[in-house]
Amino acid sequence: MNSVTYNNQTNEVIFHLYRPTAPQALFTALADPLSTGILDAKWLEQVGAGINFTPAGFYQYEQQANVGNYNQVVEWSPMGSGPYMVKSLTPGQSIVLAPNPYYNGVPGVPKPNDTVIIYWVKDPNTAYEMFASGQADILEDIPTQYIPLVEQLESQGQAKIYSFPALTELFYVFNANISQPNLKALGSQYSIPSYYFANPLVRKAFAYAFNYTEYLNDILGNEKYHFNFGNYYCGVIIPGLPYYVPPSELTGCPTFNLTYAKQLMEESGFYNITVNFPIVIFSGDLTDFTGAQMWSQLLNEMDPNIHATPIYMPGSTMMSYWVPGLNGQPIFTGGWIADFPLASDFTNAMYLQGGFFPAGAGWNVSYFENLSKYFASKGNMTLANIFANESKEYNELNTLIEEANNAALSGNNNLAAVYYKEAEQIAVNLYLYVYTYQENMYWIIKPYMIPYKNQISYQENPMIGGGGDSLFYWWFKG
Repeated sequence: MNSVTYNNQTNEVIFHLYRPTAPQALFTALADPLSTGILDAKWLEQVGAGINFTPAGFYQYEQQANVGNYNQVVEWSPMGSGPYMVKSLTPGQSIVLAPNPYYNGVPGVPKPNDTVIIYWVKDPNTAYEMFASGQADILEDIPTQYIPLVEQLESQGQAKIYSFPALTELFYVFNANISQPNLKALGSQYSIPSYYFANPLVRKAFAYAFNYTEYLNDILGNEKYHFNFGNYYCGVIIPGLPYYVPPSELTGCPTFNLTYAKQLMEESGFYNITVNFPIVIFSGDLTDFTGAQMWSQLLNEMDPNIHATPIYMPGSTMMSYWVPGLNGQPIFTGGWIADFPLASDFTNAMYLQGGFFPAGAGWNVSYFENLSKYFASKGNMTLANIFANESKEYNELNTLIEEANNAALSGNNNLAAVYYKEAEQIAVNLYLYVYTYQENMYWIIKPYMIPYKNQISYQENPMIGGGGDSLFYWWFKG
């Protein structure tokens, strides 16, 4: 009750922190629109979503954040204060944004006077044709193979391309605890032990069986299209974040080596296990689908017992599987976009037990301990020791992340850097993911689209959807 005080006479709000906090961490929390979006207090009170300033009142207010307890008016008819409001929505087809009459403008953010129509189209070719014919002013999320066509438009004065790095990383995820019923729901032909990818040597073998050069140059298209769509990375703290550790300072970052991969597979004890499983790809992600096809062929060369098949799945359906103990997807694609520009946003979501991907992929210290006990009971001490060591390493990884986060939060940057580097090294050695690339985003616009005050850099803010969300009030037709 004493953490925040305010003075109506001076219009001051004071946050009383319960422990020392680095300024960048506090300002990041205050500026994060996911957690501190500001709504009019009187309006919230009118619709039953106000705060009663008592312990019980605060508790009741917090419950509105739980699924099923949302205030329906706030959820569906918010009193927004931004430049635009939703005028109409046709699900799966289009959305129309109109200027918000209640937005009076703030310094540096212009008041719009135009209408924006966003179209969802059935395939990339439709999107390209709409842009080429002048039906669309901005083209987003176009596959890499369309870049030569867009560059041809650019040479004719019909398009402009802006490229910039983003705080977005892409990867394939190993599921350590594969749900057998939900695996069969994907296809009755699939068969793989639930603990197959809990074996760190199997994951390491798979990581060394991936051709990173072919993926980046030919499949993603860096060399093929002479355009930098993204760069190789190793470890989740990518360039642009504090405490970034270059791959040259980490040992064990995988490279393509099929001979070594086969050796690792034989050492894992799982070489003679016949498996048939899907690699689940977000629908429409042609790059990762093609990458998975390449990977599947190499895996079969490494071990003829391995039969992997890429399959598409709608994003909402795909993510519905990511429930601890219920995920039937053996390998699936993933990506992470910065919520805030701190290392903890990535390490917590991708390494920490209970984090977004570790939870859905079965990463759990107790689970590895139980696997060790299971194989010990079967007299297989080799596998028992492998899983026991993995349990200890993953527990150490969790401890290091907590220590690193605490050091960074208190402003002890030197200590935080040491802990984050140690955590990255353990995580790399565990081969939790196959890292594919850190994305370079690109804007494709018509030449008559002009950014506000000619500042294209504002549209390239990596904290706005990883740099991929257009701030429509920042664009003007010249």
